[in-house]
Amino acid sequence: MRTDSSVREDISEAIRKNPGIHFRELQRMLGLAVGQLEYHLYRLEVEGGRIFSRQDGRYRRYFPGGDEGGRRGRGLC
Repeated sequence: MRTDSSVREDISEAIRKNPGIHFRELQRMLGLAVGQLEYHLYRLEVEGGRIFSRQDGRYRRYFPGGDEGGRRGRGLC
């Protein structure tokens, strides 16, 4: 079983490599349960500031923290 920190590092890395990735795509890519991914995304976004998310129509998209270009490039500002 992976540790919380290794799971969060995997999530952060996937978001860095795929800025703007949506929740389900991230969930499938990492093979995590929905609740597990929700928990770790919350920790990374709200408590750690390592990522941020934006609602884009029916999708919530995730970006690395400080990725201003990602927000502008997708018209999410």
